Amino acid sequence: MLVEISGCFADNMGSQLMLLAIKDHVLDRVPSARFVVTRWFGTWGQRATHGLLTKAVEGRWGLSRLALALMPKSCQRIYGITMNSDVDAVLDASGFAFGDQHGAYPTERMVARAGGWHRKRIPIVLLPQALGPFKGKRIAVAFRKLVEYVDLVYARDPESYSAAVEATGDSERIRMCPDFTNLVPASFVPESESVDLRALIVPNARMLDMTTTEDAIYPQFLHRCTVACRECGIEPTILLHEACEDVAVAQMLNQRLPSPLPVVSHTDPRVLKAMLGNAELVIASRFHALAGALSQAVPCIGTGWSHKYKALFEDYDCQDCLLEVDAHFSEIKGCVQHLVGPQRNRLISRLQMAGESLRQKTRAMWQEIDDI
Repeated sequence: MLVEISGCFADNMGSQLMLLAIKDHVLDRVPSARFVVTRWFGTWGQRATHGLLTKAVEGRWGLSRLALALMPKSCQRIYGITMNSDVDAVLDASGFAFGDQHGAYPTERMVARAGGWHRKRIPIVLLPQALGPFKGKRIAVAFRKLVEYVDLVYARDPESYSAAVEATGDSERIRMCPDFTNLVPASFVPESESVDLRALIVPNARMLDMTTTEDAIYPQFLHRCTVACRECGIEPTILLHEACEDVAVAQMLNQRLPSPLPVVSHTDPRVLKAMLGNAELVIASRFHALAGALSQAVPCIGTGWSHKYKALFEDYDCQDCLLEVDAHFSEIKGCVQHLVGPQRNRLISRLQMAGESLRQKTRAMWQEIDDI
């Protein structure tokens, strides 16, 4: 069986975690399964690292298309190339691409691709992701067409579910399931890591352009969090969940501190998840950093730029730990004290119970997909 994984990109650790979740599940059911992505996933080396084949772009007829058509299957296998006609099923893990915040183009592009799969009777499932809103006419029309083509759509939270049902009037194919990376096991933290990883601050460069035009407000939030931790006797470390994008935010924070924080990262998302799981406290704005920590019952303070953050903290019954980016210092410090104080064990128990319930929902989702 050849499964196309749509919507994943190598440069995004959350995206890689979704890719790993898909591969783990499918290979557990069908050990001989293979996986294919488009060349937009990343470099050849990044595709090879994950054992992914590359789907050839079958555009208009020309020399490239002719060469592909004449290439024997044995040569295609040698170079890790497959054709669209070889795909047996499609799993989309876009995370958050279909909604007004991203404009109509991503949805319209997916409609064009899904139409081809649908005509060939290839099963298509949109895995749990944030959806909507769909207030714009173009995107609403496109999303309705997309839902007509797919077998199942999983909204990641109630707000996404409501937006999808309102836009399409379809509640048969639209389901709800939490973030499905909660089943991905963590790896191990390399012994070479000599810095203190008990408290981790995970920045997100998207907060600079998604929250406000006032560039300083988000670095100020991180600065307040750092000072609050230090006043509570905790020395934090900056963990880069997206090293390329977020290093600039880490530099902004360290420039504001009399003694800068150490900065760590890793290229393996399972190792990053292990670092988060071993921490006592995580302060983050990266969705999958928060999801990775909460799924391992690590108390978190979060702030974000879309409804998916609010829904995540509601899933884990810790809404009071999601703060506005302009939260006052006293509120942040009070939250830190709450998470490391006498109530900590009770909170961890609550996170463990919520986490197991969410994992059960993810397993039920996979059973529905397996049936398809």
